[in-house]
Formats: sequence, structure tokens, C-alpha cells
Amino acid sequence: MSGAVLKKEILKIYLDGMEKIVEEVLAVEKPLSIIFNNTITTLYVTPLHIKELATGFLLTRGELKDISGINFKILEKEDGIIVKVFLENVDFCKSENSLGADFLSERSVVCKRNFKIRKKDIFALFKSFEEHSELFKTTGCIHSSALAGEKEILFLAEDIHRYNAIDKVIGYAFLNSISLEDKLILVSCRISSEIISKIAKFRVPVIVSKSAPTSLAVKLAEKLGLTLIGFLRNERFNVYSHPYRVI
Repeated sequence: MSGAVLKKEILKIYLDGMEKIVEEVLAVEKPLSIIFNNTITTLYVTPLHIKELATGFLLTRGELKDISGINFKILEKEDGIIVKVFLENVDFCKSENSLGADFLSERSVVCKRNFKIRKKDIFALFKSFEEHSELFKTTGCIHSSALAGEKEILFLAEDIHRYNAIDKVIGYAFLNSISLEDKLILVSCRISSEIISKIAKFRVPVIVSKSAPTSLAVKLAEKLGLTLIGFLRNERFNVYSHPYRVI
């Protein structure tokens, strides 16, 4: 967590009128400028997993279609971070605005149908996911996302913005040549249509959250063949689409 949090003295006030100075842990937020193909995009991020975030961001936006020969130059300053992304074998494309309802098109891919996972494994994975979301437990203002196989968490990322956390997970998978077609993505946030669009593009078969999905998220998940699980809390969860994968 080094560099992702800082401590600050604050005034804590209680209903009974008591006041005291305490040391509080704050999540660090910094601007990140991603430079690629003569374009600069600035995001506000938790300064962890920068390579993964830049890769996932460019992939999910449709600006990258192949990361072979990818290289990074990262410059960290007190007031922000700059990452330059280079490709030895240049292979980029114009963004196709792959987020949201625009992703509902004849070009959409359908997630792998024969992937299945046991109910008890979903509960076990999410318990591990929450136990290892250290920044959230420390600061209370962080979103978490994780890449998981059927039995274990493969990678967990946290960020002040939910889309950044998911991009970090996708970027990690690509940078480490991990197929997403037999994996789950776990998230701590509500599931929107943008999130469904972002992960279905890579044929992720299952997404799990402790929160709720939107109506358009459910519609997209149904169309794109993705199993959407929400409200995983204690000993229950809801399956909103393609329940055949849960056994």
C-alpha cells in the first residue's frame, strides 16, 4: 500500500458533544496522464498498478488490439504520474466507443458457454476477495476488483474509481497472457452497463458483486451471454442472467 495512503490529523466530533484530534488514513488520489499514439488522456487514480491500468484502459477503449512488444516509461512526480505507452509492433486502432449501449451490436462476442462454477466456490472466492481488499478496509473509500479462477484469486486491484480497478485487472491478464474466457471478475461496486460492456468484450463468463446491477446491465448480460451475480452477502446471492453456469 506504499504511496496509496497518507495520514492526516483531523477533528472527530461525537453526538454527545465530545471532540478530539485523531490521525486518519486517507486514500491518495493522483492524476495519471497516459500518453499513447500522440494522445494524452488524464485519469484520477490510486497510484498502484500503473502499467496494468494503462494497458487495460487502452484495451477496453478499443485503442489497442494487440499488446505484443508493449513498453512503458513511467515518470512519477509529487503532483501526478505520466506513463508513456510504446509498441514495438505498432497495432492500434481508432476507439470504437465500446462502452455502454453502443456495445449492443452484431459485432458483439458471446461469452464461453461451457464454463461452470460451484456455488460454494463463488462464496469462498468472494470471502477471500473481501478479506484481501486492504485499501478499502483501511480507508473506506476504495473500489476493489479481482481476477479469479474457480478456486483462487489470481490478482486483486484497488482504486478510487471502479472502472480503473477493473481496467487494472484486465491489463494484468493481458500483460501476463492469462485467458479471461474461463475466469470470473469480482467487483465491490454496483454493476452498470459500462462494466458489463467492458468485460464482455473479452468474453469473461461471470461477474460477481456484493451490490446490485442496473436494468441495462442485466439486459446486456443476457444478450452477451454473461452470467451476472449480484447482492452476494453472507450466505446468499442473486443470479440475474444465464444461471446455468452456477452449479
